[in-house]
Amino acid sequence: MQETLAAFLYVRGLVPEDAVWDQILVTSDRVRSSLLKLVEDLNSVTDDWSEDKIQSVFYEAGKLYYTDKLRWWFEVLYQVLLSEPQGPRLGQFTRLMSAHWVQGKIDQVLSDYWQHSGAHA
Repeated sequence: MQETLAAFLYVRGLVPEDAVWDQILVTSDRVRSSLLKLVEDLNSVTDDWSEDKIQSVFYEAGKLYYTDKLRWWFEVLYQVLLSEPQGPRLGQFTRLMSAHWVQGKIDQVLSDYWQHSGAHA
């Protein structure tokens, strides 16, 4: 199952081009876990929906999994949300588009993986 997730994420452009197969396997678990953590954290924000607060949610979720590769974490997010390697500040973008939209895009990527892999969540 890990190989399927790794291949799916690789095709979607969610792993670095220079990653070796073992890194892809490790990264794919980290990607899935970090995206799930981000959705959980976005759901927990109830009182302060300022751009700075939202930006810090993205940053803190990334720090848990990618302390040494935060730039790569944001590239993953841009790929998931915009199908591009870069984009606007995510706090501002999420405030404009809504957390619900962002969560939906993340859920879609994870759901697409489960559908194409034949795995069960």
